[in-house]
Amino acid sequence: MSNVKRCFDLLKENDKKVYNEVRDVLSRLCKNVMKNPNETKYRKVRLSNPIVVDKILPAVGAMECLFEIGFVERDDHLLLPETASLSNLQELERLLSEPGQTKEPQTKPPAQKSCAAIHPTSPALAVSSSFNLQTNVAPTAQEEKFFQQIRGQFQEVLKYENTELQNKARALIPLSELQINAMEKMRLIQRGVKSTRDNKQVEDISIEDLVFVEVLAWFKEKFFNWVDSPECNKCSGKCSFQRVIPARGPGVSRIEIHRCTTCANTVEFPRYSDPALLLYTRKGRCGEWANAFALICRSLNYDTRLVWDYTDHVWVEVWSVAANRWIHADPCENVLDRPLMYEKGWGKKLSYILAFSKDEMQDVTWRYTSDQKAVLKRRKLCSESNLVSIITSLSENRRRTSCSIPRQQYLIRRSLMELVELIIYHFGNNRKDESDKDYHGRTSGSLAWRLSRQEAKIDSNSSHVWRIPSEVESIKLSYTASSDNYVLVDRSGNVLEKIEGWAKGVYEMNGGIFRKVENDWKMVYLARSPENQSGNISWNFEISDSKLEISNLSLRAIAAVFHGASIEWKIQGFYRNGQTKVVPINDSKEFKTEQLNGTFKISLSATLSGGEKDLAWQHAQLFRQSLDSTDHSIEICINTVKVI
Repeated sequence: MSNVKRCFDLLKENDKKVYNEVRDVLSRLCKNVMKNPNETKYRKVRLSNPIVVDKILPAVGAMECLFEIGFVERDDHLLLPETASLSNLQELERLLSEPGQTKEPQTKPPAQKSCAAIHPTSPALAVSSSFNLQTNVAPTAQEEKFFQQIRGQFQEVLKYENTELQNKARALIPLSELQINAMEKMRLIQRGVKSTRDNKQVEDISIEDLVFVEVLAWFKEKFFNWVDSPECNKCSGKCSFQRVIPARGPGVSRIEIHRCTTCANTVEFPRYSDPALLLYTRKGRCGEWANAFALICRSLNYDTRLVWDYTDHVWVEVWSVAANRWIHADPCENVLDRPLMYEKGWGKKLSYILAFSKDEMQDVTWRYTSDQKAVLKRRKLCSESNLVSIITSLSENRRRTSCSIPRQQYLIRRSLMELVELIIYHFGNNRKDESDKDYHGRTSGSLAWRLSRQEAKIDSNSSHVWRIPSEVESIKLSYTASSDNYVLVDRSGNVLEKIEGWAKGVYEMNGGIFRKVENDWKMVYLARSPENQSGNISWNFEISDSKLEISNLSLRAIAAVFHGASIEWKIQGFYRNGQTKVVPINDSKEFKTEQLNGTFKISLSATLSGGEKDLAWQHAQLFRQSLDSTDHSIEICINTVKVI
């Protein structure tokens, strides 16, 4: 039996309705590739596509089929390389086209009392019961696959309880230094509230919580490192992701293969799951960060949960005795007690968020959303009653086998308090952090990586101004997209200012502008984010010397547009008397003007818009150039004269 046939047989394990839906999607995908083998758009599967989210991801065996016919993972999509053989794809299409029988849904047995019903203290039961759910039934194949993930996560957290491992972790923490910092902050707080005589404010803050704040910051800033792609071990050049291969030993979940963009050397990047190894490597992405940080927290005796977001993120919660509740903590972001950050700041479409500790597990989804109805519609992996049942059963068994009677009683009381919190959140009562104006996008990982996962927002007020120093008659600002850096020089070529990172040199931007790297085509450019109809970016220049004014300027910029998209340039000059003047730029490839003579400040802007269908955002490409190019993507020259 071929591997394609095995994956197909797994696909048929789904209920008839699920199978029919995913069969239609996969069949259409295979036929499109076979009819249009040279068109890239038919070889891409965007992971954020609603059809993928609703039809492919929930179906057992669907992703396995895609990987087996040759699709490989990219940052935000799956890609069928042009070099991949179509024989497996043709075999899958044939199997999908054949009439066959799927497993008929099992007849529901008589309703029985669930484990959660016997123990009404379960927080998950109280939340889910408000949905008017029926009693749980035997789990489907799809549910059982999801529940296996849950069981695995619940077992994994026990590794943080290894005493020897905790000692190793604790030895790496500069605890005395962090405690001193916490004590200094406590004194500042005490002095700050002394005049108000509000002792309650101080009572609500414990030194343990302040130490935890210091630990969180230390972990982010000094201990652990984020890695999008490893450095080449031959030439130290940048690498790009190529594929994933199975792990070859314990403690590794998988191995990523990256290729150097300079020397083509391949570099392995093991994704370690063993926290003992992470104490030494000290690098990775959110999985490794949360894994190592959970161990750090347990080594300091904080009651800790590992929180697993099904839409692909991990963080922790710690129990605060002073606050008498679980506190959200994201080590990747150094963010504390901001549970709505993922929904409101990152724009995540949440579904299941589960928390695992040594004592119990809990469905904490409702703490992290203010749109309960939308989240509930996305929860399609299992029935709510079956989810409550497995959570309660696993938690009770863990507590019964590992906790003393007093500890069990304490945990039940604590769960009751959490139950009240989750019910309040579920019924949409006002929350202190309801407004989204203070929430920001993700900061860990490269900007392109975050935007591709729709977990970042661009600050629309970067506000950098390129200043022309006194007595400098002429300046030239250049930006190179391939190296992502700015250089400002005077007429003699003396460097006045250098900035790494395109976003740090702009004055203002909106529309989710980001730097897109196409490793397949070895191209790079700036584009607007997919959800925006247009994007705008501007650069500001200002003369520092009041005795100088602009006489003329020139612009050279490269760009590419497709399918009716456009990039419109304009430049605005500001006079010292308060008047302004706007000059349109018809050709950015070669533009010169003296129309802004007499101004002391100018703003150059580009607006990206237009394009076709889902890829419209990609059809207006600012500064498009090869990753190997050293040419400037844009040059702005400004000449000044003395005021008469």
